[in-house]
Amino acid sequence: MSTATQQALIIPSPQAPFVVGPRPITVPGKGEVRLKLLSAGLNPMNIVQHQTNFFIPEYPAIIGVDLAGVIDEVGEGVVGFAKGDEVFAQAMNGGFQQYTTVPSATLIRKPKNISFDDAASFQELPKMVEKGVIVPNRIEVLPNGLAGIPDALERMKAGVRGVKLVAHPQESAA
Repeated sequence: MSTATQQALIIPSPQAPFVVGPRPITVPGKGEVRLKLLSAGLNPMNIVQHQTNFFIPEYPAIIGVDLAGVIDEVGEGVVGFAKGDEVFAQAMNGGFQQYTTVPSATLIRKPKNISFDDAASFQELPKMVEKGVIVPNRIEVLPNGLAGIPDALERMKAGVRGVKLVAHPQESAA
């Protein structure tokens, strides 16, 4: 565990309101990389997780499954990825913060012709387009980095349509 800190969107206890606050920046373990997250896609699963504690093993918790960024540090035994690589992934949790660690086996190289915002919403995009929930190529970047996510999740619950919502964790106030 590092002594450096970052901003994260934290759920302090089951179903508690989200709070933006400091969290340690973790060091990648064997087979993991640390990502500097540049975009975190909002996913309907985030609402379910917050309301039902689905796939939240302990509190305080940081959810967020669809993420894109740049590899910041490589753990022992990682092959095929290096510091500076642009990637995206779907993780079980940890996307609503400025840095996260993920198994390198879950990474997908971000093509140069797509943005980090498109990459962060890529996992759910085909299903959402098929259902008519969103219209491709319309992205709304939430204001205030991580602090914009709680209001956006409320918008999703209310049925926001025609937009992919993404947050830029690095734009969160320290």
